Amino acid sequence: MTLDHLRIVHHEFIRVMITLANDAVPKGEASNAAVKPDSMVTADVLQT
Repeated sequence: MTLDHLRIVHHEFIRVMITLANDAVPKGEASNAAVKPDSMVTADVLQT
């Protein structure tokens, strides 16, 4: 579950950094629920 959470957070950090680098405000709202890992996650998530 930890790896799934980090994968989700990493993707969102990249999105935010690219948006800020383009002098824009990222859309959306920060939310713990949005980065909650799936309790049934498997190692397959590492391939995405």
